[in-house]
Amino acid sequence: MRAYTSIIESLHHMKRDLEIGIPAEEEGRDTNTDFHKELKAKHQAAWGEIHKAIDVGEFLISVRAVEILRVYLRETEAADDPNNSFIEMMEVQLNALNRCLPAIKAAARADLRLPSI
Repeated sequence: MRAYTSIIESLHHMKRDLEIGIPAEEEGRDTNTDFHKELKAKHQAAWGEIHKAIDVGEFLISVRAVEILRVYLRETEAADDPNNSFIEMMEVQLNALNRCLPAIKAAARADLRLPSI
């Protein structure tokens, strides 16, 4: 349960950063503030947790959950296309997160034998 909680919390931190950062960038607001720096720091730490979850893999989470995270990483790597603007890159990442988060929650519920919602 702890592994899934860590993964879901990590995805949450990444999503929160993007959901706040995208409008700020679009509106040209200053993102060099303590608030935005804290969001970015949580986002970076979350990447580490996601990579760790993949590396530890089937030892702590299911094969299905690992695959969901691998797909998420592949989709976010696609955001690094040099033709994408910074905002487009962030939007690709957010779209990938919006697919990953519900999928990982469903996998966690199934793996932990919790009723589906």
